[in-house]
Amino acid sequence: MQTTHVEPTIRKRNTMIFFIIGITALVIGISFGPFAWNAYTSSRTHRSGVETTATIIKIEDTGSRHNDNPVVRLTLQVKQLNTTPLETSVTLPMSVVQLIKIHEGMDVPVMFDKDHPDWTTLLP
Repeated sequence: MQTTHVEPTIRKRNTMIFFIIGITALVIGISFGPFAWNAYTSSRTHRSGVETTATIIKIEDTGSRHNDNPVVRLTLQVKQLNTTPLETSVTLPMSVVQLIKIHEGMDVPVMFDKDHPDWTTLLP
């Protein structure tokens, strides 16, 4: 009879442990997932992408900060050879010094992946 009283307590404890582990994994995934995804797409684009130019159509502040630098979203019109220009956006942290140097209508060098147009990265 004692095993029936101990078993529900063990189940509750195990359920609580799995719940805490799940919440912790979710918080870590939400916090670091976007950075890991950006690193993956950027490295893939540098491996298989094509270097081209893009025109900055719009610069907007996302309201977020990364290491005290504002995170901005640049809407770009990528110029591809022999095709119509494609509009895409890039979200990245930029220092205030870098932000001063760019403006709408400016051409910037980018790496562009034809298979994944959203995986466009700016070149230095």
